[in-house]
Amino acid sequence: MNAERKPAGFKELQISLRETVRHIDDLILTLNVDQRPFFRVVRNDLSTKHNELIDALFPLRTDHNAPKSDP
Repeated sequence: MNAERKPAGFKELQISLRETVRHIDDLILTLNVDQRPFFRVVRNDLSTKHNELIDALFPLRTDHNAPKSDP
C-alpha cells in the first residue's frame, strides 16, 4: 500500500501514536521520581520508532525537476 496515495489510515496511525506518547508523558508525571528514568527511556524509544515509521511511510523526496522557490 502506498502511504502517499492514500494517507488517511496512516495519518490516523500517526495521531494515535502521538496520543500514546502524550499518555506516557502524563503517566511519567504521576510516578515516583526514582521510577521515572526507566519510563522516560521507554517513552524516548517509542517516540524514536514513531518518527522512523512516519519517515519510512512518507519519505522526503528531492525532486530535481521542481521549480525552486524564492526565499
